[in-house]
Parts: sequence; structure tokens; C-alpha cells
Amino acid sequence: MNSSEILDFTAKLISFKSLSGSEGEVINFLKDNFDARGWSSELLPVEENRFNIFVTFGKPTIMFSTHLDVVPAKDHLFNPVFRDNRLFGRGACDAKGIAATMIAVAESLLKDGETDFGLLFVVGEELDGSGAKAAAIKLQGRGIKFIINGEPTEGKIMRAHKGVLGLEVAVKGRACHSGYPHLGEDANAKLVRIGAKMLQKKWPQDDLLGETTVNIGVIQGGLAGNIVSPSAKANILFRTVTPTKELLDGVNDCLESGSSLRVTYEAPAVRLLDIDGLQTDVASYCTDIPNFAPLKAECVLYGPGTIHLAHTDEESISLHDIEDAFRGYRLIFHQLKARHQK
Repeated sequence: MNSSEILDFTAKLISFKSLSGSEGEVINFLKDNFDARGWSSELLPVEENRFNIFVTFGKPTIMFSTHLDVVPAKDHLFNPVFRDNRLFGRGACDAKGIAATMIAVAESLLKDGETDFGLLFVVGEELDGSGAKAAAIKLQGRGIKFIINGEPTEGKIMRAHKGVLGLEVAVKGRACHSGYPHLGEDANAKLVRIGAKMLQKKWPQDDLLGETTVNIGVIQGGLAGNIVSPSAKANILFRTVTPTKELLDGVNDCLESGSSLRVTYEAPAVRLLDIDGLQTDVASYCTDIPNFAPLKAECVLYGPGTIHLAHTDEESISLHDIEDAFRGYRLIFHQLKARHQK
């Protein structure tokens, strides 16, 4: 595929509404596509009726990988639109354009006579990393030494990325008539105070990765405007730069009586391989790389497009992004191959 054909293929992938947990149609589409090419592909179970897809060329020591699930979006964002040499739609840069580019790179490497590499496309990255976690277990002992993980990095090699700590804070109160609030216990007010403490607190910093950040992503609570709230709940996400124990100690300091804490997702910050000839940076987001830890492979993080457009209504990827990434992935492959042969 040339760069225009890669964009066309990306558009086909975008048309599948592959929200986390509902990736079956796009996985089946790729399975049929790989079968038609004569490529050896394998469906790797994640849970009942849910699969990753793994393509092998020889005995892979280098594996290209990205995810096929996307975050929720308005329906029209699953109808891809071409405008000014850009492709717009949910997943354009995060990460279906990356998957399409990796497939094109695989084609070109095969034409060059290269072998012993693979493609792994996973599900669930945007939610809980379930696809990568399952793949890491299934692929142990397969000889994978290097993982080239694809996320929108603006064509830069990420030397490190932040970790993640997902929390659910639940608060119990006692309902009463809102005209007599002293007779109840306001769970909403407690949750607001807890959230304010978290937003105002000074969290750990790292010389390379910078500051820990916190996002109160979902808030639920109360029954009606004239009832003091008997319960409330919030989903909170930290982008971490240090081990989470210190962070959890600080979170517990913010809690009040009647509140409880549950960890929903956790992955550490990681340091990553560098590649000669490409610009470098650090990423303030987390990826599936920590979920691949059981493989004990060295990892590179690189891809076309910008994270600043991911998860927005303006998500897109350009022809220039694709062209640069095609060359970049090939450069990364050859450097990793040389390292393995030393």
C-alpha cells in the first residue's frame, strides 16, 4: 500500500464502531483481509467471544502492536471524511491509522525478504488493557524480544511514558428533606470536598516525566434537588510518575468519614528504548506497554498523529503523518534487528 491507500484502509477501519468491548467486527474484517493476503494469522482469546489478532512471519523476534478499540464518539465520527489531505474520524490517529501503517510496513518488509517479525492488534486498550494482558500471557515463550508499540507520538520516539492509577471513590450519606439539611448527611457535599482536596494537593513529580496529574472524569450522586444526597461516586484517574503507594497514601488523606476507595486500574510509568535518527520526547499518557511486561521484551513507543487530537471531535491523521511513520517504522525495525543480531 502507498500512503493514499493506507489512508483509504484506515477509513475502512474507522467505519467499524469498535468501542472497547465491541471490537468483534473489526477483528473479523482484519482476519478476512489477512487470510486473503495469505498471511498466517491467529485469533488470541481475551474472554468469551472476544479476541486479539496476531500475524506471524517466520518466528517473530520483533512485534509491531497497537489497539483497535476506540473511545465513545458521536455517530457521525464513524463516517470517515477526507479533507485537505487529512482523514477525520474516530480512531484516525488513535490508533487505526497506526494499524493500517503497520500493515503496509509489513508488506514492504516482506517484499524486502525480511522475516521473523509479527503484527499484534489488541482490544481493550482504552478501558483496562485486557487485550494486551491476555496476549502477554498467550505469547510467552514465542521468542519476542522487541515490541514496537503504536500510539500517536507526532513521529517522535517516546523515551518514557507516565503510568496510570484509576480510582473509584464512593461516599455514603443519609437522605432527608433539603429544607432541613441538618437532619441528613450530604454525600454530594462530601464528594465535592474530597475532589477539591485532590485537585489542590501537590502530587509527586519526576525530573523526566514531570508532574502527576489528576482528572475527575465521572461524578454521580443524589436523587433530586429537594433531597439531601444519600450516596455519591466518582471515577478519578491519575497520570503517575512514581510508584503508586505514595500516591495512595495521599489519596487516603483526602477521604472523609463514610467514604471508601477502590483501585480500578493500575499501570506503572515506564522507561523505553531510544532509536537513532528520530526526535525524542516523553508521553503524559499511559499505553499497553506495561501490560506486556510478562514477555520481558524491550519496547519502543512511536506513531503518526498527535495525542492532542485523540479523543476529540477533530481526531484526524494526515497523508504526511502516514508517510513519515512508514519510514520511521522501517527505521525502527532495522535498528532493532541489528541489536538482536549483535
